[in-house]
Amino acid sequence: MKHLQSVIIDNIYLNINRYDYESDEMFYFRIYYIIDEIKKNKNLKKNYNLNDIIGLSMIEMNKNFNNTIY
Repeated sequence: MKHLQSVIIDNIYLNINRYDYESDEMFYFRIYYIIDEIKKNKNLKKNYNLNDIIGLSMIEMNKNFNNTIY
């Protein structure tokens, strides 16, 4: 199951799904990954797709915490 959680960090507001199996550490790993990608794309003046970044954050979280390889 999942529920929406709102987070504001560095003047960036995210309303993102949080899954029941995610620990706080896993969830905030995803949040900081998303924020870092948004900042990196803004500095490079590139357009970004937030849904793609959220998907990448899930992959990176699984690689980091579950030792999976994609």
